[in-house]
Amino acid sequence: DQMAMGARLVIPVGDHLSQELVLVERAPEGIRKTNMGGCRFVDLIGKCAWKE
Repeated sequence: DQMAMGARLVIPVGDHLSQELVLVERAPEGIRKTNMGGCRFVDLIGKCAWKE
């Protein structure tokens, strides 16, 4: 209920070693998920990085 109609969300899904990029869309018929292929989320490092 938090996604507006027509909204899109692109997220990496999986563990630290193996991830897939997933497109999540809210359409009139419901939530639609599309696998966009493999990816790797890289942690931000350096002075602007999040503290653990």
